[in-house]
Amino acid sequence: MNKDQQIKIILIGELGVGKSSIILRLVDNKFFKEPFKNMGSKSFYKSIEFENNMYNLELRDTEALERFGSLTMDFYSKSQGILIVFDLTNINSFNQIKKWKDEIDSIYGNDNKPVIFLVGNKSEITSQTRIPFDKCNDLSKNLNLKYFETSAKLADNNIQLIFLEMLRNIVKPEEKLEKVEPHIKSKSKLKLIFKIIAVCSCCCGIPYGIYLLFSCFYKK
Repeated sequence: MNKDQQIKIILIGELGVGKSSIILRLVDNKFFKEPFKNMGSKSFYKSIEFENNMYNLELRDTEALERFGSLTMDFYSKSQGILIVFDLTNINSFNQIKKWKDEIDSIYGNDNKPVIFLVGNKSEITSQTRIPFDKCNDLSKNLNLKYFETSAKLADNNIQLIFLEMLRNIVKPEEKLEKVEPHIKSKSKLKLIFKIIAVCSCCCGIPYGIYLLFSCFYKK
């Protein structure tokens, strides 16, 4: 097993959506009803094993920084993963998701962008005020983000799963391209076919080139 590797993950979102609670549930498996006021001033750490390697997650929350309006590029610096968290019972926090995503895009551009997940917290609440799953999922697809729902209040939740999935996307980014590679390969193969047909048409005549084209795409 290799020496622990440091991974920095930050949680962003509106005040009161449960970012601090998610961190405490992951780190200490605890939940406190009273909101935290100073968690954003320091980092929390959690060691997670993934594929026989240990990773030390450094977790940062924006809560205290937002209260004083001091969220800057320094906070985002060297972050390898970002969770955009919103409250499933608070439509305003949902409406601000795109603002947070735009802020990330403006800081990182298209290069070296961290892994970004969208997380709906307080899934234990099932009242009519809850934002429907389909609405949240549709927004995540439009923003090209993986979407998860969780509850920091409940001990039996998928918070650890969310961070494991983020860790997997950070340390094995090639797996995110698996669905894209067949398409890339097929495009390259298609170009090669047309090149061969063009050469054969010049050497053996256009009718033979048409015959080759037909035989490549039509099979009995």
